[in-house]
Amino acid sequence: MTTVASARPPGRPLEFDVDQVLDRAIEVFRELGFEATSMSDLERATGLNKSSIYNTFGSKELIYRRSLDRYERVRLAAIREVLAAGTAGLDDMHRALDLQQAESESEWGVRGCLAVNSMTELAPRVAEVRSLAVGFRSSLADLIRVPLERAAALGEMREDQISEAVALLVSLTLGVGVLMRAGASHAELAAHFAAAHAAVESWRPR
Repeated sequence: MTTVASARPPGRPLEFDVDQVLDRAIEVFRELGFEATSMSDLERATGLNKSSIYNTFGSKELIYRRSLDRYERVRLAAIREVLAAGTAGLDDMHRALDLQQAESESEWGVRGCLAVNSMTELAPRVAEVRSLAVGFRSSLADLIRVPLERAAALGEMREDQISEAVALLVSLTLGVGVLMRAGASHAELAAHFAAAHAAVESWRPR
C-alpha cells in the first residue's frame, strides 16, 4: 500500500492510499473520458479536494496518465492470470473468449476499457498516451501468444499460424473494447465472439 500525506488542512496531514485514489479516478475516466472529466468530478470520486489532487499528482493530465498506467498494469495482470494459467491450448483460448464475452456484456463493460478508450481519444495527439497504448498492445499480443504456443506444442495448430492468430485476437479484443464503449447490444457482441470461436476452431488440423 502506497500512502501520501495531503496538506488539508495545514498542520493536520491526511494520509490516503494513492492506488485507491487512482482506482476511483479510473472509473471516472472510463465513464466520461479525459476531456469531459472535470476536477470536480475527480474530487467527488476520490474524496480529495482540488489542492490535494494537484499537490499529489500535479494536474488532471498527470492523474490521467498515472490512472492509465495503473489500469493497464492491473488489466494485463488479470489477462495473464487467465491466459497463462491453463494447461490446454485452443480450449484455453475458447475459455478466455467466453470470459471476455461475459465481461463485455456486464454492467462493468458499459464504460469500456480505459486502455482502448485512450487509444481513440488521446493517443493520436498525446505522445505519452500513444506510447502507453503501443506497450499495451504489445503486451496483450505476448499474452495471447501463450495459449496458442501451447496449442502448437499439443499439435492443435501449426506454428506458422500463430502470428496471424495473435493479430486476429488482438484486433478482436481492441474492437470489442470500442463496441463496449459504443453501447453495442449483447447480440452484436455475441456475433463477434461467435466468429472468434469459429476462427479458433478453424486452426485445428483437418
